Amino acid sequence: MTIPKRHYANKAARDFLRGTAFTSPQEAIDAGARSEFQWQNFMLGQASKFWRENGRKAREKVKARHPIKRVRRKRGELLPETGQNCPQTEVFGNRKLRNDVLALENKAREWANIGGVGRIGLDRSAVAAHGLWLDFTRHAVAGDFPAWLSRLSGVPLETCRRRLKAGCALAVGINPRMNHSGLLAELRERETTPVCRGAR
Repeated sequence: MTIPKRHYANKAARDFLRGTAFTSPQEAIDAGARSEFQWQNFMLGQASKFWRENGRKAREKVKARHPIKRVRRKRGELLPETGQNCPQTEVFGNRKLRNDVLALENKAREWANIGGVGRIGLDRSAVAAHGLWLDFTRHAVAGDFPAWLSRLSGVPLETCRRRLKAGCALAVGINPRMNHSGLLAELRERETTPVCRGAR
């Protein structure tokens, strides 16, 4: 095994062999006084310590060698990627671009068709609602998400709230069927309630 070519490696080898008569880590490993696992962990710790102490200086030198060239467009200049005339506030500092918001609204209109019958379909719909909510917050769309989703998809507001709640629960690994969400309460009640037969 060869010592990594770092300028702190020789000092690390001396510290690693302290208290022994060996001259190299490989001799200590071959003799059984040290193990390969100990040497690897020791070198990882030394590397972490070195970069913690010298990382800031190294980052400053890299920034000096490779300055970031920031391109500023004038107000009303055409964007090269879209060819559209957008104001500067939509080019820099604002995450809400028109094309992204339109695509998000189209997804919201199609959300009512996602899923299917049964618990699997409800889970798919809840996961899709959670994904839409993430895009909704990422693009900083104004308004309340369940109301926005209900307006575009035509689904009742309370249903949108329950699907979002169940989707968030599924995203963090919680089973919404275990009384963590009211999404499947109605379906569970239908499955467990016996059918009342009419009087003959």
